[in-house]
Amino acid sequence: MRRPLFIVLAILAVVVAAWSGAWFYVAGRIQGGFETWVETQRENGTAVEYGVAAVSGYPWRWQMRIDGPVARSAAPVAWEWQGESILAELLPWRPDRIALTFPGLHRLSITRDGAILPVAGRADSPRGELRLGANGLITALELDLGGLEVALARGVDVPERIRADRAGMTVLLPPPSPDRPPHLSPSLEVVLAAEKVTFPDGSGVALGAAIGVVGVEASLMGVIPPGPGDQGLRAWRDDGGTVELKSLRLVWGKLDLAMNGTLALDGEMRPLGALTAVIRGYAETVDVLVARGLLRANQAAAAKLVFGLMARTPPEGGPPQINVPVAAQDGTLSLAGFPIAALPRLVLE
Repeated sequence: MRRPLFIVLAILAVVVAAWSGAWFYVAGRIQGGFETWVETQRENGTAVEYGVAAVSGYPWRWQMRIDGPVARSAAPVAWEWQGESILAELLPWRPDRIALTFPGLHRLSITRDGAILPVAGRADSPRGELRLGANGLITALELDLGGLEVALARGVDVPERIRADRAGMTVLLPPPSPDRPPHLSPSLEVVLAAEKVTFPDGSGVALGAAIGVVGVEASLMGVIPPGPGDQGLRAWRDDGGTVELKSLRLVWGKLDLAMNGTLALDGEMRPLGALTAVIRGYAETVDVLVARGLLRANQAAAAKLVFGLMARTPPEGGPPQINVPVAAQDGTLSLAGFPIAALPRLVLE
């Protein structure tokens, strides 16, 4: 009896020793990879600092906790991000997924031409997941934040803040396609969504104190190469790069807007493109703008007349809607051929 028991114990000891060695080897690779990444960011102009970064979780997982992370860049637009902590977790049976947790307050300040824009945010469920490809590179980032509070300049611990009852984001980094030119292959795909976005004071908001739905789905076609200032953007533009806006959805008060199209940059670094907008609730929206003093009665009557002539009932039924071409050209944003706003140059110096 003793010999079989001794053999079993010996095998268990070997297995434990082998697994322990493997665990500490992987932990060392994670720690070293993080430190290498930090140095690479610094060489590329982004300073990364932190208080403590250590790997734990033996024996069944690898957990890296980063306390007091800070990242900042000086040019062309100076920015700084600060968080309280980040926890990344890798499980042996799911080597292609890294779970993320980032609790607490996150602060972002952007400085340009001496003006500082500080933003603070806190998520109710600060969780996400990184997906890795076969080569170990990141292929996707998913964030499901639950509720989200964001405030400009004052932080989120004061009553005046913007809140979304639900917010999330998905970022995909597809590999380049060898069968297609670079400008016809997506290098980045983004999906943003938020529901019931409320403002602290509805009296100053055009269409009401709450946005029901806001969502964006877009693809960056082509790669923006690194470079100082707007050098990378110019190179991307010259190579035929575009942004494919697959969907932009906004439900705000009575307004229900859906838009899609293609955008690029013109020779003056201004947005250039053609889009199509589908608008429902246009008449009720005009009435709201009149009631808030943002539109005169004669302007409202003319708008309703024009919209009424353009309106059609969708084949599936429901309220009438208008399909309107939207154009960005020569520094002007036009709706159905009527200029409505000037477009700025995207120049980073």
